[in-house]
Amino acid sequence: MTVIFSQQTVNRSKHTGKSPFYAVATEIWALYWRYLLLMLLLLPTMAWLNDQLGLMTRLVQATALWPTAFWSLVALFFLLATWIENNGLTFVFFGKRLQLGAAVWRRFNLVLILLFIALALAALAVHPMVSLEVWSLYKLYGQSAALLLVPLLAAWLSTVR
Repeated sequence: MTVIFSQQTVNRSKHTGKSPFYAVATEIWALYWRYLLLMLLLLPTMAWLNDQLGLMTRLVQATALWPTAFWSLVALFFLLATWIENNGLTFVFFGKRLQLGAAVWRRFNLVLILLFIALALAALAVHPMVSLEVWSLYKLYGQSAALLLVPLLAAWLSTVR
């Protein structure tokens, strides 16, 4: 497999004396921890707001559709944040300190939005087809794995061309 590094990454690696692989790994980790920090703040806040305002109860009557509504709201929130900050919501968390191009931030943000839309659609599709036990396992492990692994892959794909 051939990995092509951006000119910015090659220049940064020459400046620091580190290999381009080290520079890319640093960029991946920097994107990823910003995403994790955002999720640690955003998801409990949205859950608390839902509890206080009863948003899900007003939007969706069937409790089985709450994950779909929740992930749809998260995707909508990310879309609205993209309208305000072109580089995405993750960029807000010290993104200016990273010397990454706008294209990297936009690709990463696009993958996050697509992840939340995919989680909403998957919850909509999985629920009627499986038993209650499998549905619970999907919500507990499947969504958690997607929230942890897909952004890591997205950070890698965003930084390496």
